[in-house]
Amino acid sequence: GTVIVNIAGKAAIQIGNVNPRLMVAGITISGIYFAVVGRTGTCINCQNLHRSKLRDLSCMGGKYGLYMRGSLINEIDGFQASGMYASELPKEVARGETAIACFRRGTPTNSPEGPSVNANTFTHTLIEGTAYENGVLIDDRANEGNFLLVGGSIEGMQGCWIDVNRVTAPFHIFGVHLEANKRPNKFSGCANGSLESITGAGDTFVFNDCSNIKVAWSRVTAIVTSKRTKNV
Repeated sequence: GTVIVNIAGKAAIQIGNVNPRLMVAGITISGIYFAVVGRTGTCINCQNLHRSKLRDLSCMGGKYGLYMRGSLINEIDGFQASGMYASELPKEVARGETAIACFRRGTPTNSPEGPSVNANTFTHTLIEGTAYENGVLIDDRANEGNFLLVGGSIEGMQGCWIDVNRVTAPFHIFGVHLEANKRPNKFSGCANGSLESITGAGDTFVFNDCSNIKVAWSRVTAIVTSKRTKNV
């Protein structure tokens, strides 16, 4: 397959437009390995991308592997973040920070503005600690941000496999295999979600200020809730 390596510390590929009024839709990209030198760039930068399909893409290096901002109703199938083929990349490509990061339009740390990252579907996701320290980060900041994550395996994270912030539109995580992830998985200010058929021996789930979260048919080490968490 094709390998694209960015050595300037920016994005190996940018899809979409940074102007929130200009949406890009109907794109299909498949079968490419993206890599970034250093910890400041991004492998795949999706801005205002809608109704598109990303299939069988692989990433390694950079601050983020797949970065989505203000992007809606996309299908991400067979995404891989693995160091399996690191020997074929330049030696400057090293383990990155977060494999998948999704943010609302605007900056992640200020008041919400623009479209959310609603209705994205992730299937057959493979993330390994040899490629990134953390697995999936979804930060909506405006109580939307619903998503579906089905199947796949996330193993060996130095950090956590998932960190979800202020997602209250219904979200679902189903059939994911977890193994040897060092830090607790975090859900903060979330509601109306379900985690089902999760195999996570050794993994801990922490729910802070959450409500109406269903955890069922799963094997995890511990579930920790804050005093303001209800109906978990």
